[in-house]
Amino acid sequence: MEDEYLDQLSEDVQALVAEIEQKAELEIEIEVDPSRAKGLPDQPDPLACVIDEFGVRILLPKADQFPEGAVLHELLHARRFLVEGIPQIAVCDDHWNDKLEQSYTALDNSLEHMIVVAEELARRPDRRSRWVSTVERALTRVEAGKLPEIDRDITALLVFALSKHVLGNGALLGRAEALLDRLGLRLRAAKYFADLVPSLASKEKMTAVSFSHFGLSKETACFHYIDAREHEVREVSLSKV
Repeated sequence: MEDEYLDQLSEDVQALVAEIEQKAELEIEIEVDPSRAKGLPDQPDPLACVIDEFGVRILLPKADQFPEGAVLHELLHARRFLVEGIPQIAVCDDHWNDKLEQSYTALDNSLEHMIVVAEELARRPDRRSRWVSTVERALTRVEAGKLPEIDRDITALLVFALSKHVLGNGALLGRAEALLDRLGLRLRAAKYFADLVPSLASKEKMTAVSFSHFGLSKETACFHYIDAREHEVREVSLSKV
């Protein structure tokens, strides 16, 4: 990472940068992407991170917008994929289409948050309010009733799981449970949560559990295992894991 940005980070985050760069044999790049500047009221412009077999690029809305908490979040994602060998969920090549790819990318991100957000809050407890606000916005989208039914139900189940397992916020969890009641999903959410939590140590198992509870086709999904040092991706079908 360029010194201009590295010097803005606390010692523990600098150590995380060094760990990823050394073990994955790459340099984390910082790129300004003005399209990230959404200008939404009461919401910070989001950072993003591109993680693939060619490296890590953290995308900033502006050159001077480099909030350490958000950077830490993206680095924790990167360490899992590039150092720990955790696979990403993707559409298998022979089933690929853009809409399905977007859905699986979003699902992958949500499942990763069960691990990443927990570690993020252990390191930076002050970030809790940020994640409570994020979950509140997700609940508002579901409550608005404009999502397709399958997307609505999956979002409600995932938001409930994150609220209960990671955030432990009484008011937030109560709102999520009230939403599940209105949608007739309370029992389904309880069964999903009971199966999900014991599987969190394995990305493969938590993905299989989620696909089963969400009624998604395992034949269309693959795991991508990234080897940044060799610039390779190994694809394994979820149905064969």
